[in-house]
Amino acid sequence: MKNGYNSIEKENIDALIFTYQCDGQQNQLKPILKKGEILGNGYKHKIKIGFHAIEGKFEVNTTIWATTEKYIVLKGGVSIPIQCIEYVRI
Repeated sequence: MKNGYNSIEKENIDALIFTYQCDGQQNQLKPILKKGEILGNGYKHKIKIGFHAIEGKFEVNTTIWATTEKYIVLKGGVSIPIQCIEYVRI
């Protein structure tokens, strides 16, 4: 556990249950997530994403394949609701 976040592999994210509480930072994250998508698709650059689920706080090191209005999509079709994302480190 690092800074209160458990490391998780993207393949295990589908087993989590997400909370859908809006914290108001989604609009601030969207440009960063879009940049992460461009880096992931164009350069295979991985980024760290910290997010919360009912089971706790998690961090994944991965590439973003797509950013929609409400979700980010990772390789293999795994998605994370943007409103559950707490930070993105490119």
